[in-house]
Amino acid sequence: MKKFLLLAVIFVLAASSAHAYREDVSMVPILQKSLGIIDLIENDYENEIVRIEFDIVSTSKESYRVLTSDYTYTIVAFGDDRIKDIDVALYKWDGTDWILVKKDNDAEDVALITYTPRTTANYKVVVSAYSFYGSYTAAHYGLIYYHE
Repeated sequence: MKKFLLLAVIFVLAASSAHAYREDVSMVPILQKSLGIIDLIENDYENEIVRIEFDIVSTSKESYRVLTSDYTYTIVAFGDDRIKDIDVALYKWDGTDWILVKKDNDAEDVALITYTPRTTANYKVVVSAYSFYGSYTAAHYGLIYYHE
């Protein structure tokens, strides 16, 4: 994780100081935003990040992970400056269907859910971008899973 953070910091500093970038397509804004969230999780909350992903979203994206009953997980989704409203929902696979277990659908550019699995199982996280600023129809988002 330290190596990733170091590389991310180096990349952001190099990209922002040495070269101009197009904010409407660049990953730099979402990486910069993620560094503040990572710092909060690791240094203020003293929690462990177990997964980070970045992608571009126009409607929704899915992410899959096994969550164990050993931890209480927090999952945070956040958008770059183009996303006005982002939501996150957590589904558990019951052997036949995906069952909704928790969701955050507040009208904000950050969505957060906390969940303690009763059993270790496969889970699906759905990140949905409900609205954008201006005429944007897609934007970058970050998704972080962490626990104590």
